Amino acid sequence: MKKITLSLLIFTLALFNAVAQPSVKTLSTDTLLLVKNGNTYMLGQTELDRKAYRQFLKLNSEHAYRQYTTGNGMLLSGWFFLGGGVAMFAAGLPCYLTQKDNIHLPYSDTFSRHYAIYSLGRGLMAVGGIITFVSVPLLTIGSSMKSNAYKTYNQERLNASQNTTLSLNLNAGSNGIALALRF
Repeated sequence: MKKITLSLLIFTLALFNAVAQPSVKTLSTDTLLLVKNGNTYMLGQTELDRKAYRQFLKLNSEHAYRQYTTGNGMLLSGWFFLGGGVAMFAAGLPCYLTQKDNIHLPYSDTFSRHYAIYSLGRGLMAVGGIITFVSVPLLTIGSSMKSNAYKTYNQERLNASQNTTLSLNLNAGSNGIALALRF
């Protein structure tokens, strides 16, 4: 009779434990998430400028800060390549346009000079176009990484708050009954 009562007690406690634990995990009130509102970032009710946002990420999330700085570096490189590519293309365009009609002259010293300037213009335009083309992925990926760093911070905070569950289980084994606390 004692074994049946003990088994019934264990079964009831295990059933109660399974029903009593909620499956939805809630955030604690001390967890503050970043919200992007246009070009500004909000932490609770506080508006962060760019410098404060960068410092906040540096102090609170290494992964988000690394994503922000990597994206910022790619964005700056992309703007550098875009400016350089457009400048090279713009420098080559007048050389190409002013000499394209003169390369059909009969061969002489002036022909070789015209052809050299014409070729220089074509080369500068080609290299400038390629560099401009390379800048586009740098700009898009860098901008995306930089602007989504707050999502990385928020995901880290959500994961940290979800891992703080506490459960109490009653386990039966061959040596008897054990109480297990998981935290």
